[in-house]
Amino acid sequence: MHDDSIIKLNIDAALSSDIILSSALEYDIISESDVWNIIFMNKRRKVIVEHGYKIWQGNGKDNRWFTYVQDEKGSDNRRKVAKRTEKELYNYLYDFYFGDDAINDLSLINLFPIWILYKYKTANRSTTVYRIEKDWNKYYLNEPESMKLISTPLDKLTRGEIKEWACVLVKKYNMTRKTYSNMSTIIRQIYDYLIDRDILEKNVCSLVRIESSLFKKARKQKAETQIFFKDEVQTILNLCRRLAHEKQDKSYFAISLFFLTGMRIGECLGLSHSDFDVDDSSIYVHNAFVLERERFEDGTWSERHYEVQECLKHNVDARDIIVGKDCFDIQREIKRIQFKKGIHDDLLFHVKTPSNIACKLENICEDLKILKRSPHKGRKTYISNLLNNGVDPDFVRIQAGHQDLETTFSSYAYSTTKKEEQINQIENIYAS
Repeated sequence: MHDDSIIKLNIDAALSSDIILSSALEYDIISESDVWNIIFMNKRRKVIVEHGYKIWQGNGKDNRWFTYVQDEKGSDNRRKVAKRTEKELYNYLYDFYFGDDAINDLSLINLFPIWILYKYKTANRSTTVYRIEKDWNKYYLNEPESMKLISTPLDKLTRGEIKEWACVLVKKYNMTRKTYSNMSTIIRQIYDYLIDRDILEKNVCSLVRIESSLFKKARKQKAETQIFFKDEVQTILNLCRRLAHEKQDKSYFAISLFFLTGMRIGECLGLSHSDFDVDDSSIYVHNAFVLERERFEDGTWSERHYEVQECLKHNVDARDIIVGKDCFDIQREIKRIQFKKGIHDDLLFHVKTPSNIACKLENICEDLKILKRSPHKGRKTYISNLLNNGVDPDFVRIQAGHQDLETTFSSYAYSTTKKEEQINQIENIYAS
């Protein structure tokens, strides 16, 4: 814990100066949690000055915090407000009184708490926001190279200043282009947020171009670590079927399905019986078993949990995929197991996390004495086999649920020929 006298000495100045907050962080005078406490205290002081009603906590079972706000439609021109915690109530009152003026200070350190709430309300998955907050803490709030950037109003930052900052971080963290894109999402989207609110007219950050030579080159992995070979797949499918019947555990069939369809593991675990259309030889992929967290108003997060949602990976549309009869045989086998266990549910699978399936696959690989690989490698196997067997690439892209062919070829196309066979092919090129 930091010396309280130091914090109290600087508190009044810190409440009104983001630069002092940034400097205090840089020199370890206060911690990240102290910063958020100071921001809250600032809000609380402003609310107390503006708010004329009593604030109190309920008694007995109802320990929520209460107050009134002016409302011409309410009884006595007021209405009652209740929140789970004192902090949530003050945050609500701050937005009630100062919502339109809350972003007058256009520095990132002031804007981020406002923008992240907006992001949480508009993002299709809360885990996206959770990752963004981790990037904020790592690359912005706790990064000495970012202190000037986060304390300077965005309307004062130049393209050159942003580019210099970005290049320093790219080199410092040896970023790939994808890592940089994720890291810079925060500043880029906060600019867009201000444009949407008619506060700024242009996104200076979008004009920044980083030379490709600065990024770490992502080397493509060897095929044998990224896909399963044909003989391995067949033995895995056979063992999955045997184990599913012996143990009456339908989750083994999830392994079979992502090998036979190329679905993402979350898409596979989100399947329902009603998604199977035997007459059309297709499966409708529109749900996913995804990681979720709830973000509370005080900025804390709930425990992680998985649930089936009617949304797929970011920017991925629902799709019908063409499948063979083996998939419908598996669906019928799952129904039989459900019937024997008295399960009446449209969902095919019921697992706590995808890691349950990953562990089963690892155990199967160990039993078969083959290299352990993840369920996602089953997806890569499916896509690579289609491409290497001359299937129309755009059909493969649609089956996989990719936005463009570049993704299909750059990250999912691997040789499905074993090294021994490749050597024979090379040696036989000029054989008589």
